[in-house]
Amino acid sequence: MEPGRVRAALADLAPAGRDRVRDVAKGAPAPLWLADPDRVPAGNAGQRLAALDSLHR
Repeated sequence: MEPGRVRAALADLAPAGRDRVRDVAKGAPAPLWLADPDRVPAGNAGQRLAALDSLHR
């Protein structure tokens, strides 16, 4: 079995809409720039960053 034919068959089976989103950052919040890496600024963006950090320790 040729790998190209297997990939083509799997691509045909994969669900895909007409509008494929290629930008993974689309709809994501703006990046939070830290002036001091040891201090997170107050606010929703800082809380979100702290929560993500605690999940990925």
